[in-house]
This record gives sequence, structure tokens and C-alpha cells, in this order.
Amino acid sequence: MGAVLVTLGLFEGVVFRFVLPAPDLPRLTFQNGVVKHVPNQHGTNRLRDEITTRWQVNANGWTSSIPEYRRTKTPGTYRIAVIGDSYVQGLSVQPTENVAEQLQQALHDPSIEVYRFGIAGAPMSQYLHMLRREVCAYHPDLVVINLVHNDFRESHVAATAAPGVAFNQPVHASSFLKLELNGRTVTEVEPHALVQPWYESLLADLATWRYLAHRYQLRYRLIRAPEPSIPADADRLIAEYVIPRLRLTATECGARLAVAIDGDREVIYSGRSEPSSRLRLNEIAIAVAQRQHVPFVDLHRVFRRDYLLHGQMFNFESDYHWNRRGHAVAAAAIKDLLIGTGLVPSSARVSSR
Repeated sequence: MGAVLVTLGLFEGVVFRFVLPAPDLPRLTFQNGVVKHVPNQHGTNRLRDEITTRWQVNANGWTSSIPEYRRTKTPGTYRIAVIGDSYVQGLSVQPTENVAEQLQQALHDPSIEVYRFGIAGAPMSQYLHMLRREVCAYHPDLVVINLVHNDFRESHVAATAAPGVAFNQPVHASSFLKLELNGRTVTEVEPHALVQPWYESLLADLATWRYLAHRYQLRYRLIRAPEPSIPADADRLIAEYVIPRLRLTATECGARLAVAIDGDREVIYSGRSEPSSRLRLNEIAIAVAQRQHVPFVDLHRVFRRDYLLHGQMFNFESDYHWNRRGHAVAAAAIKDLLIGTGLVPSSARVSSR
């Protein structure tokens, strides 16, 4: 027993801290009904031997290269807010390589500032909640929603697993706004206050756990939850509920709305042409956005065209999140959308040519 304890202590105190370091995990908090990060943190994300990136949380509780978001705007400033999940949170790339930072760089206009609001695991319903409770307070002129394919199904209240049952959903998933469907009636289910299990902070302090569970994702292979029972037309009903309310809420806080959706990169890499379940979600979102007159960019077409030209992947081998190239191509496509639809100031349209 003594030898076992010494060995465990060696791995915890030396191996997984200095030799094979575990990733650092940003701590979460719950303010004004919104899950965000504890302000002013920084650390290093590590995934297998492929990803080693620095991350930083600003004074407002959001991952960003901007140290602090200001609620007031300097006269002449045009402010863009990008809302999303772990893609916008961006732990897999350096802070300046995120789609939001690259969008600001691509626009080449010092009067434009891009703030990002991303939290891992957030679904489409939570984007609406974030816009209402957090983003509007910063008086954006334009709101860009970055959709990924699990945003639809995970907006449904049934997709929230009970803590400790499975690791498909983060433990803070019940602190997101969710939707309940009863026929064609959609009801919002308010978020629960963030109460993490007693063991969560203990595990977060253990380098051995962080190395095995997060760097090598052992927990995702060991425990999987069964798929929840969700109505067949839930994806369409959720999009038809959320997207119009995103547009209305953006309008009420003096902003325009634009939407981007990820592509099915597995279809692109394989060269298949048949429709996929992911691309059907693209079709649903595009149709709803068109009816709402919301500018929209389908990144599947963008990624497909770029892959045919350059043959370079947009994600990591060990992580389906966008790599630096994925963020850059997405940022360029969003920039083209904003310029083509006149959603950015004329100075940006000139300087970006």
C-alpha cells in the first residue's frame, strides 16, 4: 500500500505536472443567470500530443485576447458581438487565432471591435439567453451567431443529462436556457443556478484526472449516455423558435443579426455528395433565416470550396474543433458576408478590398 501511494503521489505531483503536464481547466461562475468563466484566469490547454495552446479569460469572464470589454463605446466605434459555444470559446487555438479575432483583423478597420462570447456546451437556446442577459449590455451594432450541429438537439430540455449519469453533457448544462416542446408549442425552461457536484472541484485540482479525462479524453470513452427521446421535428421547431427571437432581441438592443453555420467536414473530406443529417440542419437554418431576412453564411460550401483548392483540413486529427485554418476560413467567409450585405461601415468595405 505504501508503494502504491508513493507511486500515485509521484504521478500526481511530478509526472502529470512537469513531465507530461495535464491541461488547465477554466473555472466557471454564474452571474445574472448566465454561465461564464471566473474573470482574469489563464492557463494552457493540452489535447493528446497535438494541441498545446494558451487561453486567457478577461475581466468580464470571457475568453478573449481583449483584456476587458467596455460597456460604453467610443464615438465612431462599430461593435460586433460573436456568440457561440466551444468554437467561439476557442481553447484549441491561440487567443488571437479565434474566428472573432481573425474577423477583426480581416476587416482592417480600427473603428471596428469584435467581442466574443463563447462557453463550451452552450446550445442555440443558450445563445438567445446570452444575448438577452449579457451581450446586449455591451451595445453591439451587429450580432453574429455561430451555429454548430449539436446546437439544435441540445437546446431541448431532454438533452440535459442528470449530473453524474453521463459525460455527454457538461455538468453546467442544466444552467443553460432550454426548450420544451409540446406539439408545436415551445416553452422556455429557465436555467438552474450553477451548482457543481462536490467532487468537481476536487477532480479539477487533480493533475492525474485532468491528464486522463481531458488530455486523453478517457471519460468520453468509458461512459456514454443513451440518446434522449426527442420529437422527430424538434430541430426545425427549435430553429423556428430561436432564430426569430434572436433577430427581435438584437433589434431591441439596437443591433443587426447575422448567422453562420458549420459545414459537415467529414462529408467534405470523404468527397461524398449525398445529403447528411448535419447538412439537413444547415438547410433548416438557412430556410428559417431567409424567412426572417437574416443574412446567413453556410460554411459547408465555403469549406468545401477551400478544401478542393488546398486539400487542408479545418480541424485537428484528435479534435473536431476548428484549427487555425478553420477559424481563418470561417472568419473570411463571415467578413465577405458582412461586406456583401452592407452590415459593416463603408470604411471597412473599402479597406478590406
